[in-house]
Amino acid sequence: MALFEVLRPGLLTTVQDAGRTGHAHEGFPTCGAMDPFYYALVNSLCGNAPGAAVLECTALGPKLKVQGRALVAVSPNAGVSVNGSTVQGATPILLEDGDELEITEIRGLRAYIACYGGFDVLQVLGSRSTDLKTHIGGMDGRGLKTGDSLKSLKECGWFRRKQILRRASHFQLPEHPWKAEAETVICVTPGPQSARFAGEGMDTFLGGTYAISPDSNRMGIRLTGPGIASVDGTTDILSDGMLSGSIQVSAGGQPIIMTADHQTTGGYAKIAVVIPSDLPVLAQLMPGARVRFQMVDEAEALRRYRQQTETLEKIRKDMKL
Repeated sequence: MALFEVLRPGLLTTVQDAGRTGHAHEGFPTCGAMDPFYYALVNSLCGNAPGAAVLECTALGPKLKVQGRALVAVSPNAGVSVNGSTVQGATPILLEDGDELEITEIRGLRAYIACYGGFDVLQVLGSRSTDLKTHIGGMDGRGLKTGDSLKSLKECGWFRRKQILRRASHFQLPEHPWKAEAETVICVTPGPQSARFAGEGMDTFLGGTYAISPDSNRMGIRLTGPGIASVDGTTDILSDGMLSGSIQVSAGGQPIIMTADHQTTGGYAKIAVVIPSDLPVLAQLMPGARVRFQMVDEAEALRRYRQQTETLEKIRKDMKL
């Protein structure tokens, strides 16, 4: 197995997988990769099964030194160098003993690094994902630090490396749904308390432009913009269940989008829910980015989700050994 030493951790680099499911009733958030699109892509490029643990890099990427031989893949939105020389990241990269892999830039907010077999950290409640709030999973429930070491779960033998490299050269990488634009349109479906904002409040929500606050994090994306009025003058509700993409309206009338590390229940009314295929878009938006919301029906949300998952599933099948 390859060993990865952290020479530089980056701004926030955490171990993430598909998430910690089945424990919301115990108060544990799902966590997992903020960008499920790039998460699935880098795992496929390494020939990994769905659910393997990767590194999620935020804003400023890490520098790693490998001991042994390793096969890695980096998401297409990252600049990558090996021993100081630029290499193509959106394809499997073979690292030799002593090589240093560095993420030199990230286009968007988050990039991903996968290794063959996935990163080997202790599973907690069925997941290797880092939960920064309860301090479980990943590397002691925290971001990576200089001097940390992580190993791969499997060793990639010569024949398998050749298979992966050959198969990766035969398909075209899919386009990520996020694009660097002055204003990003996020599609939503009605939330469970959307009736609380009928009329003026919903018109404001769908007609306004909102900016992502610097206070945003993996738990939620806070927005600033036109205040959203409720019908009865309050957005308080009895706390109920939460899921990724839920958009709460705070007491001050500002929307908050719940993301991967969101709490399991919440006491603000939810005006809308971001459709699953747009969650990767949200994961890449920098503080200050401007967004608008567009309402779509469930059929359209399902069509877009199927289209996105079919694209990623095709690559996974093409890379399956």
